[in-house]
Amino acid sequence: MFAAIGAALLLFAPSANATTYTFTGQCSDCDGTGIGTLVLSGYTEGQALQISNFVSFNYESNLTSLSVNSDTLSDISGILGPGLPGSYLVEIFTIDNKAFQSAADGAWVVGALVAHSDFGRASHWDNTTAVATPVPGALPLFATGLAGLGWFAHRRRKRAA
Repeated sequence: MFAAIGAALLLFAPSANATTYTFTGQCSDCDGTGIGTLVLSGYTEGQALQISNFVSFNYESNLTSLSVNSDTLSDISGILGPGLPGSYLVEIFTIDNKAFQSAADGAWVVGALVAHSDFGRASHWDNTTAVATPVPGALPLFATGLAGLGWFAHRRRKRAA
């Protein structure tokens, strides 16, 4: 039982190598800005984006939203960095023919491939590295405490019998 609890805790630990990139685009057709969040794992800035790096992408403005995960991603391409913040070529395509595209000159579009829902001429990307969350040092102590409680309960039942 304790091994199952420990395995579950390790299984759901966050990825230690994930980086979150934030897109901010000044809208030409919406009020204010469009905000996107791209999460990549194992990505080295300045290298080509690959599907194996992709974790998720979410975009939102007052006109539209786009949410992409590994199941709905068709392709990703472009390069982020080095030298963030800045404008970079990033293209994300979904299996249902929607896209997010930002260009190195700051232009960007979001929406269906034939009729974009959102667009602008000024944008930039920035990054925030996620803090690695190792298994807490207290986890073995917690497991030992649970094992001790189980042992005492077992002894108590044995004496009562």
